[in-house]
Amino acid sequence: MLSPFTLETQRQAAAIRYHELQFDKEKSLQDIVKIASYIFNAPIAMVTLVGEELQWIINAKGFEGKEMPRETSFCTHAIQSNDIMVVEDALQDERFVSVPAVTGSLNIRFYAGISLKSTDGYNVGTLCVYDTKPVKPTEEQLACLQGLNRQVEMIMASKEQASLLKNAYNTLTTQHKQLKESETKLKAIYESFEGFHFLLDTHLSIVSYNQTVANYFQNDLNWPVKEGDNVLGFIQVLGLSHLLPIIKKAIQGEVIITEEKIIQLGINPIWIRFNFSPAKDEEGNIIGVSVNAINISLRKEREEEVAHQNSLLKEIAQIQSHEFRGPLSSLMGLINLARYEQGIHMDEYLPLMDKAAQELDKRIHQSVRLSSKLRA
Repeated sequence: MLSPFTLETQRQAAAIRYHELQFDKEKSLQDIVKIASYIFNAPIAMVTLVGEELQWIINAKGFEGKEMPRETSFCTHAIQSNDIMVVEDALQDERFVSVPAVTGSLNIRFYAGISLKSTDGYNVGTLCVYDTKPVKPTEEQLACLQGLNRQVEMIMASKEQASLLKNAYNTLTTQHKQLKESETKLKAIYESFEGFHFLLDTHLSIVSYNQTVANYFQNDLNWPVKEGDNVLGFIQVLGLSHLLPIIKKAIQGEVIITEEKIIQLGINPIWIRFNFSPAKDEEGNIIGVSVNAINISLRKEREEEVAHQNSLLKEIAQIQSHEFRGPLSSLMGLINLARYEQGIHMDEYLPLMDKAAQELDKRIHQSVRLSSKLRA
């Protein structure tokens, strides 16, 4: 059970909530306070809300103020009960005999008020009437005050409901706007992706795709792709049926990356890097597969070029480190022999030197040819 302090705190919060709805502009409330004043033949009638320290005058006849201190008000006592509170003569009631409304210029003597209940059950204010002379109201007058009170509560509830609906509408409008903005940004990112991107459901039907996919299907495959199409036919046309087990693994939760060479009749082969990732909903359940595919043909061509260049470099290194050495060593040996041996006849060594020189020249030309290929 809630403590009195907690209940009063919650009651004040409810009163503030209604005060923020600006009932002072409600013509229907103006009509009700006029009727209440007429029924009691009283100069003052009002609808009030009781806050922590102030009593707010929401609508009134015969009173110009917008608020008064709560501690000296009649209404702070009235909200303690669900019944009508009647003070026939304030000078005879010790609770009010010395309050400013009685001793001051207002000269209040009579009060009749009944609590206004909020939609969540708190007594947030009153419908009340005041007179400057003592009054003993009739049962009919008090019954009419109860009826008018119910009308005020209905007006307050209707105003609150309208405010809630307006706030909900504004919230939904803002959320919708934010959603559209996010959708626009996401679509811009989605469409700016140069590769293929499409989302498949668990049955391999296309849920969404970007413009690159649409262009490729239309221009290269003569297939006007649309949402709901199954990709099995597309996979078979491209000779990628071996990807089906991979896609099924992605549906089971694995992330798989693979590179495939696609060969089509009349079209140069292309290399595609596929990324298959499980697509999940907000609760983490797998609802399909997200497929990203990027054309990596240029990268593959460069890799082949680098591999070819490396092969040429290895061949050049082989020639320079090994095949130059044989004929060069022969030449150097013959030159040393001619330099240090006395009476040697060079005629018999010239064929050998010529052969070694030709072999060396052959290897040099071979090395130059390979170097030319490397530069090309």
